[in-house]
Amino acid sequence: MITGYSIFGLLLTLGIIWGIKLMSSPQTAVKGNLIGAGSMLGAVILTLVYNEIIGSGLLWLAILVGGAIGSYLAHKVEMIQMPQMVALLNGFGGGASALVASIMLFSNFNQLNPTSRFSSGLALMVGAITLSGSLIAAAKLDRRMEQKSIVLKGHSFFNFFTLVIPAISVILITFKYQTQIEANLFIFLILLSALAFGVIFAIRVGGADMPITISLLNSMSGLAASIAGFAIYNPLLVVVGAVVGASGLILTQIMCRAMNRSLFEVLAGNTKTKKEKKNQAFTELVKAKKSTSKAELNLEVEVSKDLKETAEFNLASKIEQAESIMIVPGYGMALAQAQTEVKKLYDKLETAGKEVNFAIHPVAGRMPGHMNVLLAEVNIPYDKLLELEVANPKLKETDLAIVIGANDVINPAAKTAEGTPIYGMPILDIEEAAEVMILNLDQKPGYAGVDNPLYTNEKVEMLLGDAKESLKEILADLEKTKTEVESAAENVIEVETASLIKKAEKIMIVPGYGMALAQAQTEVKELYDKLETAGKEVNFAIHPVAGRMPGHMNVLLAEVNIPYDKLLELEVANPKLKETDLAIVIGANDVINPAAKTAEGTPIYGMPILDIEEAAEVMILNLDQKPGYAGVDNPLYTNEKVEMLLGDAKKSLKEILAEIE
Repeated sequence: MITGYSIFGLLLTLGIIWGIKLMSSPQTAVKGNLIGAGSMLGAVILTLVYNEIIGSGLLWLAILVGGAIGSYLAHKVEMIQMPQMVALLNGFGGGASALVASIMLFSNFNQLNPTSRFSSGLALMVGAITLSGSLIAAAKLDRRMEQKSIVLKGHSFFNFFTLVIPAISVILITFKYQTQIEANLFIFLILLSALAFGVIFAIRVGGADMPITISLLNSMSGLAASIAGFAIYNPLLVVVGAVVGASGLILTQIMCRAMNRSLFEVLAGNTKTKKEKKNQAFTELVKAKKSTSKAELNLEVEVSKDLKETAEFNLASKIEQAESIMIVPGYGMALAQAQTEVKKLYDKLETAGKEVNFAIHPVAGRMPGHMNVLLAEVNIPYDKLLELEVANPKLKETDLAIVIGANDVINPAAKTAEGTPIYGMPILDIEEAAEVMILNLDQKPGYAGVDNPLYTNEKVEMLLGDAKESLKEILADLEKTKTEVESAAENVIEVETASLIKKAEKIMIVPGYGMALAQAQTEVKELYDKLETAGKEVNFAIHPVAGRMPGHMNVLLAEVNIPYDKLLELEVANPKLKETDLAIVIGANDVINPAAKTAEGTPIYGMPILDIEEAAEVMILNLDQKPGYAGVDNPLYTNEKVEMLLGDAKKSLKEILAEIE
């Protein structure tokens, strides 16, 4: 029999489906969001009326509190944090389904038939997985957790174990155990093991694959709601949850195809690739692009008078020539509390395109993990901290080793000085590096009392004194050199940039995650307005996986009122790029990397990309020239028709806007 409830439920379901359909296009997304949200609110009210609890004050209080929290977050959360917000909302959806299922199981178990027990147990399982997995995803996206794939020892076993346990428990509470007391243990097992599975599977996913994971979790939140609908006999919830689950799964498949990845590879954290050595020609060309005369700008640093009264060494030249640098912290860094300055040095070197790592000796400092704790305190990435067994082979390939307050743990006498306290102790073989710089308080022996032959080694430069003060001097000198170099180089860059933009009639702007990180969309809109006013034809090429969630670039550009018809999808943009005079890339890498067509065995091989090299001229505004998340060098950086403007995208755009004013 068709009832009013069925008719209204069908209409609201159609409203939600229509809202989802409208959200597939930027032009209608806002309208679709309002229709979907309105239909969902209507579904809630219809459910309250149907169950005759519309007058419950406690329920309306809960709705008001939830609405207030949602409104607060909507205004508080910045656009750059939206991926984290989406992950949290997915988690809350899964958590709500798990809560409904647990109430059914704990309060009405004896009255439930096998079908209801099965659906309640399954909803609890899927909802708990969605909750914990989404919280991990949000933490990774917000950089509260390490973004790279985290693989535990026996990871696959734990995955299997924590998935099988709740599945078996669901079957047991469905068919075997018939009383509340008997079932409680297995209900708790479902909850705890499902939560554990969500964590274990989510930590294995790398940061660049989070868009796919969020789409999957979105699908799971809908699936959990649909199953919960079966448990509480709510057909409206069953249908709406199924729609959300299906749309999320379709989006997941689309995202996987766009990244040329299988869902299994993503969930297995399979993102690593062998990193090839940089081609020498590539390195030289990068240096030439970055500066017009860096090699000619010398910086003299006076060495301690007690050590070498008249000696000087060219610090800027050493760091400029070094492509790979190993920093070796010791107890002297801890005593001087110099970890903040070490982080500043690390940031400068990384920004300059250097490969920087830290060699950690297991007994450096005064407690296990002392150096790790100090460096973690200033947010040095964990994967940059290399243990002795890993660091020593890399030191043979290192251009410059910088020692900060270490002695015994780098003392080569440990290999030869029999009868001394350090003889036979494994050490960091820093003498294997091409050049060595030691920042120690003095030249006295370390705690073991054994003279260090490194202090007389010809390739070792000493800078004596408090490590914190020494690092401040180095940072100041590097900043001075950088300012002089940039001043010389910017004059050339600004002229070339202005000339390229003025000549171009057809311009394609390619936004990426770097634009999102720099929050540069406002400057992009200013540039667009100037170009349009000047009579240029301007469009935006949008890659489907640019950013950290589906439609990330569309959302950011819509925020600053870029016309929707200017946002071209990959299939439309690529043909137009062949007719484009100038392509301007803002914070994008992997999605424009031509190596995707040739570099077999890499994560991006076979992935559809934006063919910006087809444009007559290309300008790239990226933070640096490092590879993207996939770890594959971008040959565009050595292309003769490509101009590079390195640094923060927002700052670079402001410079361009000032130049073309």
